[in-house]
Amino acid sequence: MARAPKPPPTGKKKGLSWTGISIIILAIGLVIVAMPTVFLLIFGLLPTFASLVTDKTYQRSVTFCVGALNFSGLFPYLLDLWGGANTMAAAGGIITDVFALFIIYGAAAFGFMVFSSVPAMIGSFLTVVNERRMKVLRKTQQSLIKEWGEDVADTGLPGSETAKQEKAKDKAPPAPDATATPQGTKTNA
Repeated sequence: MARAPKPPPTGKKKGLSWTGISIIILAIGLVIVAMPTVFLLIFGLLPTFASLVTDKTYQRSVTFCVGALNFSGLFPYLLDLWGGANTMAAAGGIITDVFALFIIYGAAAFGFMVFSSVPAMIGSFLTVVNERRMKVLRKTQQSLIKEWGEDVADTGLPGSETAKQEKAKDKAPPAPDATATPQGTKTNA
């Protein structure tokens, strides 16, 4: 029994690329140089990480909405850390401050609220705009009918009078055929 030939290599290597290695080296360097900042970012952006893992929307909409507002709640405390004593004790003091956590996580919660409420508001707004546009178009149509007559309104599109008349013709029973024999009689052909 012969073995099947191996498929040709696709050119893709398994393992880390130079980009992946560079990101890992950068992350390790950032942890060494700016450990208090990394500590504050990790604990402050927990809602963003949770939404990143659980977000199944198109283009990660929840993650961007929550992440932006979560970071905006965290940023003033990052500035405090960078402007004052940039130590682990200062970062720990921010993380253990209930008011700071309320601001940071409250901003993330506001991001969730924005994501859940804004699409409904935009949908309602667009519905009102479209209804107003339809009223304006119907008013314009009525003025055209007054000026040009009823034939202007007959477009042949579905829902117009011509289309309704054609459907009525299609549903009418066919006229009897003169060559057809009545039912129940036998013909000898």
